[in-house]
Amino acid sequence: MSLPEVLLTLAGQRDRLRRTADALVKVSQNSILKADYPDLRLDASTALRRIAGELDGQLRTADRPFTIALVGEFSVGKSTVVNALLNLDGSVALSAKDDPDTACSVLLCGRGEGDPEARLHFEDGTREDTTWQRASRLASQVWLADHPEDASVSDDLVEIEYFVASEVLAGIAINDLPGTGSRYWERHTALTHRKMKEADAILWVVGEPEPSAESVHDLRVLGDCRQRVHPLVNVWEDPEVGIARDEAAVARAVARLKKNFGTLFAGEPICVAARVIQLERAKGAPSRDVLRRAGWDDLVQVVDALRGNGTGGDRLHRVCGASIALGNEACDTLLGSVDTLDAWITRIGAASTQATSRFDDIGSVHDDVRGRVRGLARERAIRISHHVGAAGAAFVEDTLQIDNWSDIGTTLRWRGRELLEAQLKQRFLAEYLQLDKQPSWLDELGAEYAEEVRMVVVPAWRQLLARLPAYTGSGANIPTPRIEIGPLGQALVKAVFNVLARVLGIIAIGGMLAMIPGGVIIDVVAILGLLILSAISDPLAGARRRAVERVRLQADAQQHEIQNRLFEAGLEGNAVIEAAVRAALQAGSDRATESLGLLHELRGVLSEGEESMRTSIQTFNDLLRGSR
Repeated sequence: MSLPEVLLTLAGQRDRLRRTADALVKVSQNSILKADYPDLRLDASTALRRIAGELDGQLRTADRPFTIALVGEFSVGKSTVVNALLNLDGSVALSAKDDPDTACSVLLCGRGEGDPEARLHFEDGTREDTTWQRASRLASQVWLADHPEDASVSDDLVEIEYFVASEVLAGIAINDLPGTGSRYWERHTALTHRKMKEADAILWVVGEPEPSAESVHDLRVLGDCRQRVHPLVNVWEDPEVGIARDEAAVARAVARLKKNFGTLFAGEPICVAARVIQLERAKGAPSRDVLRRAGWDDLVQVVDALRGNGTGGDRLHRVCGASIALGNEACDTLLGSVDTLDAWITRIGAASTQATSRFDDIGSVHDDVRGRVRGLARERAIRISHHVGAAGAAFVEDTLQIDNWSDIGTTLRWRGRELLEAQLKQRFLAEYLQLDKQPSWLDELGAEYAEEVRMVVVPAWRQLLARLPAYTGSGANIPTPRIEIGPLGQALVKAVFNVLARVLGIIAIGGMLAMIPGGVIIDVVAILGLLILSAISDPLAGARRRAVERVRLQADAQQHEIQNRLFEAGLEGNAVIEAAVRAALQAGSDRATESLGLLHELRGVLSEGEESMRTSIQTFNDLLRGSR
């Protein structure tokens, strides 16, 4: 399972959490519930939206350069380390005040032609190009404390991106994060923990004193993401103000790190006098001996090692690890809400015994239908993945041929790889999957699936209504409702189709097809001209075998997410009839019955979300175990 495939599943997790949060808010704002049960609290939507936001952060950072984050308490010198590393001095240096000053995430990237000095990124996803001076003011907690007019802008600021002309930033980005443990603890620590999970490797910066419990907690948070963590002791030495190096204090700091946290690190602690390096590199002719004694060579060696070893595997581990941790948090939140709902359902149900009994019957039918629809979704997902896998295999066999001079010519043009990739994708979609035909095989399969769902759902609810006795309780009689389910079957089929069009044909299949041709074809065709010169009769035979196997594995890996989305479509169709049955049962019932209906429906949404999340977590765990 490749990174793009993982991201497709991750996007499904994010969207499901957002829909679940919306459902919680809708029920929480129901006028009857608010009036009759003012102490009912369903406040998990904030936590679910935060988790969805962090999952979205993993998605947004999955295609940026390999990123190294500097993490540590405030005033340990993280910004000074960055200034030393990138030779930033004077007006273009990051603020390195003694007070906690870095107000938001600061990302430093290599500067290319047309890049601005800085770019502001806001919570709502918008961005604004600006000058280094203005960005540095918005990033400074000290400046913002004295300039409330800028503080209002900074409140919505998530990250400042600086573009720096530096060889150090070739192929990587440096992320300077707000220090934790300051008086701005709540905002800074939450932001830092979120952003450090989006980095691919960590430089954990400490001073000579022993790290505090808060700083150690920062380190533990990284365990969720499986990143490589490299410890850096920032030595207190500044010739400008007469602070001399204390070798004994440095040795004690290194010994403490190795003893207490050695198992968490990817390498030995390095000692860097960042201020000395910054001052020396600012000179016209810096002394190599001074830089070496200050730890410059060790710092460059660590950064170069991260640059050279940064692979897709590192990012895959980071994304999967963070998604597992966030998924577990979401599951705990969802289960907590289910427990809350169960308690309220019991409490409200005591006031409406008749309604409780009938909704229990609805719950039984819902569970039965759900299990049968899941089986249908699994069978259809297998057929889809096999169909796409076979088409992809045929495409690979036909494309990786030694006489394929057209594709060879494309790779030799300017931006040839991008042009070839677009051509291969279009060719695969049009000639092999033939999704542009009306109706396509996917449309026909969807129609068959919708009809199968109808054949499962309609009889189940019809049987429920037929066997319902006339319940009597509290002196009231709620008659068995009269409802014609048959005509609702077409509405069910339409609902299934609407969901399939939205989340299957466009997202799941489209996302999968974009990667089926894969890098294998691109890479092989790009070197085809060299292979032809060999004495082998068919130099592409081995490449074809590997590419075909990869295509089949990629198609199979998507089966679970396609099954999830087919399952969602089937449940959407079931909801058409279930909602009608619930409405009929609620007719003439008291307010407690209506409240029970809302809570039972919400409980189903939460339970489905938790189960889907558990399945995705298992997929990510299996992937991590298999890649070790």
